[in-house]
Amino acid sequence: AFCILYLGIHWFMDIIGGMVVAALAVNIADKMADPFWSIFDERTINARLVTLLTNPKRALNVVKSSASKQFAKFAKPTSKETGAVLAAVIIVVAGVITWDLTHQSIPAGGVDAPVGVEAADGWLATLDDRGESALLIIHEVDDLESQIDVVQPILDSNSTWDVREGMLIVANQTTLMAVNLETPSTAKVTLEVDEPTAVDIISDDCFAVLEDGFVTYWDFEGRQKLGPNPEQGDSVILFESFNGQIALVFESEPDTVHLGIADAMGLISIQLNATGDPDEDDILLAADLNVDVENATITDISLSKTKLAATVDVNATSRLILLDTINGESKIISDHKFAAFDPHLDYGVLMFSAYTEINPLEAAEEYSDREIYIHDLSTNLTKPLTADGLDQWAPLVLEDHYVYRQMDSSGDISVEVQQKEPTLQAYSSNILKFGVILVISLAFVYIMQKQRESNLSPRGSELAS
Repeated sequence: AFCILYLGIHWFMDIIGGMVVAALAVNIADKMADPFWSIFDERTINARLVTLLTNPKRALNVVKSSASKQFAKFAKPTSKETGAVLAAVIIVVAGVITWDLTHQSIPAGGVDAPVGVEAADGWLATLDDRGESALLIIHEVDDLESQIDVVQPILDSNSTWDVREGMLIVANQTTLMAVNLETPSTAKVTLEVDEPTAVDIISDDCFAVLEDGFVTYWDFEGRQKLGPNPEQGDSVILFESFNGQIALVFESEPDTVHLGIADAMGLISIQLNATGDPDEDDILLAADLNVDVENATITDISLSKTKLAATVDVNATSRLILLDTINGESKIISDHKFAAFDPHLDYGVLMFSAYTEINPLEAAEEYSDREIYIHDLSTNLTKPLTADGLDQWAPLVLEDHYVYRQMDSSGDISVEVQQKEPTLQAYSSNILKFGVILVISLAFVYIMQKQRESNLSPRGSELAS
């Protein structure tokens, strides 16, 4: 009953909207018909073209004369001219506001070729490829035009870094530095490392380094600490943390997540179930793509207080699974057919990137790119953040912003920062304020002119008598 009522309301509104648009179109066509055909009448258009080509001065004089007549009308406007200006102001203001609200993402300044980005707690750290070396560029999320110079080792595209709670960890193949971003010119800790593949700030007093499949834990004074690791002979392939909680994936069990905490060695193991809908699996099989759940491999993870998100490769596709770390229940969030990547959990939101085709290499160009999706944990609803022909990936959730990487049509990559709640830029806000005042003033003038013209018309005189 609710669906029938809901669809009925939509159907009724569509009819009313169509009638309004049709009436508006007929009205505009009626007003534009005479001016249009006075120029493009097939009986005179040839003569006009000949005049334009053989005697351009005469044609220019005609245009000037016509323009002068129109300007003369606006110099002493009637309600018709005032109405035209009023309509033009409304269209311009609406156009500016629409443009601003549909172009909310802002690229981080000073970044030419971003290799990767990390963001948290109001800070944005982007590794920018400068050719022979790379530079880590720091921004405050609220000020993307101003860069913060920070001490760092000589970096390359294989360097790793993390930022959280005002602390930055950055490492090349041999040296790691921990930097307090309040004093960015001085390294708080400097350590020797051996080709680390990941660094992670676990809490406000601890960070971790993944080297050769083994995780070492350190405080911000440079002292080593205890923390969970695999048994001898095994190795860590994925590592993630959140406020002292730790999630690990071992090489020996690529479909299992091991959960622990800092300063302790114990782990809880949870195997992720990537089994999808049989009908969806049949569609993949029909496309010659074999779903191999038994040999599933976790490819990426993100951890929050009570949830863990993981992308699991099942050969035919990559599925996004959301796990409740308290009760062990899990479910597939992404479409079972389409590959999902780059999960990031925080502030009650799960973001990820995904394709919208089974085989994007064979899809039409506008459907061959990745889009960014937002899954609200409180409502259990998923919606797209982007829906265009540009490739977007690696999303991050901040308190008031979304961050992701984007490749434009020319192949240039940028780091885009978008506010969660749409806000008007200063220029559009000023245009809106000025436009509202102008519309009210013009509407008042238009009403007064209409009233005066009505009183001066013959019928108005008859009624008055």
